[in-house]
Amino acid sequence: MAACDGFSGKIVGWAGMPTKNNVIIYDKLYKPIIESYGLFEHLRTDCGKEFNLIGYMQEEYGGRWSRTQSTANHTIERKWGEFNQRVNDPIKPHLLELERLRLVDLTKDIDRYCSYLTMNVVEHAIKLAKESWSNHTIPGKGCPE
Repeated sequence: MAACDGFSGKIVGWAGMPTKNNVIIYDKLYKPIIESYGLFEHLRTDCGKEFNLIGYMQEEYGGRWSRTQSTANHTIERKWGEFNQRVNDPIKPHLLELERLRLVDLTKDIDRYCSYLTMNVVEHAIKLAKESWSNHTIPGKGCPE
């Protein structure tokens, strides 16, 4: 899960989670962004129900919130390909190998949702991808950072 500034393209927050969850999105993504940058003038999300809590908070405190289809190709949507290449693609083969060797059983909730090691590796990879994105040059716009 990630959020970016619509004007500069800077990635202002991210959160790794095994499943989309209103409370985790609020605590790990929305709240830290608000504390660092202030309330969004306009928050745009896709139509998933996992954004209801942050949408409610956004509207409650005077900001605007709108939903658009994730296929609308908005700024953050265009970053998913790069994030998948940098984060998911290197990690997934190793998780599949652990499953093949029967060291984990992804049908068991404890193995699927409580892997702190995997989440820490993912969080570190997301951090590196975010820093790389926010510090690269965009032709005609400069550097997002």
